[in-house]
Amino acid sequence: MADVEKIYHNLKSRAVGLKSAAELLPNCAPEKRDKVIALMRDAAKEIERLLTELEAGPRP
Repeated sequence: MADVEKIYHNLKSRAVGLKSAAELLPNCAPEKRDKVIALMRDAAKEIERLLTELEAGPRP
């Protein structure tokens, strides 16, 4: 169960980070925009990986 809790924690953390980046993106300096988008892509990939891990694991 501790592993599932860790996955939930990481999932929430990545989702919050992605949301924050999405809110900052419209006002982001052009020279930082590509870096922010790359970080957002990384967060989205990690969210997808965590969701896949949840699907594969035992159901609570």
